[in-house]
Amino acid sequence: MPYFWYYIVLYPLLGTAIYMVYIGNSLHSTEKMQKIKVDRTKVASIFLMAVLSLSVATLGMAAAGTANAQKFFLALFLQYVGRDAQVNIYGPNMSSEDFTRLRVQNGDQLKSDYITAAKNLPGPAGVAFMSSSEIVENAARVKSLGFQAIEFNLESGLSPSSDNNNPVAAMKKAADAAHAQGLKFRATPSKAYTTQYGAQIAPYADYYHIQAQSLQDNGITAYRDYVRTQVAKLEKANPDMLISVQVSTQQGNAPGLSKLDTLKRCVDSVMDRVDGVSVWFGGDDLSLLRSFVQWYNTKWS
Repeated sequence: MPYFWYYIVLYPLLGTAIYMVYIGNSLHSTEKMQKIKVDRTKVASIFLMAVLSLSVATLGMAAAGTANAQKFFLALFLQYVGRDAQVNIYGPNMSSEDFTRLRVQNGDQLKSDYITAAKNLPGPAGVAFMSSSEIVENAARVKSLGFQAIEFNLESGLSPSSDNNNPVAAMKKAADAAHAQGLKFRATPSKAYTTQYGAQIAPYADYYHIQAQSLQDNGITAYRDYVRTQVAKLEKANPDMLISVQVSTQQGNAPGLSKLDTLKRCVDSVMDRVDGVSVWFGGDDLSLLRSFVQWYNTKWS
């Protein structure tokens, strides 16, 4: 096989140049030795069509590879939902590339049996709090318990006013406390805070979780467009950060779709732009959670 094909495959521009020289020399030799006129335009056209076809095929393979690349699942572990029920849903459908977040809210204490269960799921685990002061107070303990990350779920009306008065400063305070203990920091602000402050929060985060679930009711296009817009801003602010997105069994259906299909379609619409997914759920819809987690594990993990 002529050597130029090696370069065309590995180095398309260099290979193309080498091939053009090869064609030119071959035509020159042929004309000189055999006095045969060759339609150079036709040869060049055929060659360019071949290169174009090869380029399109290569780009198509690259795009397919990106869209189907392995994604992580971020398991939400709630202390007010049955521990074993959650373990039975998540455990068989997770791997070492996935994450777990054990949620603390409304002044709850970390429960020992839930700590053990969350840490025993595949992949690294973290603890989610709703105030920066809780993170400052608990970061050392979270580290000593063997967790790898802390999450700050900053919500207007749920988080303290001291945090809501300056969301960016609150996120930085929490991130500094986490990083001081060698923990990763996941920022999970409300959708409104992501829209307004996401790019300012992103530089402090190792992971960013976009709460776009309220847009499910508006349809797949609304969900997709919002997530894509925010991801572009977040990536510009922190290109090294992993970004996940949220859907919810507690939100309404997209027009004309079942709840499960709504979750699937929303996720599918953004998986070429995000790194992972999490599901907000309640204690009365575990069968729906199970169906989604099984589907996601089969298709994306």
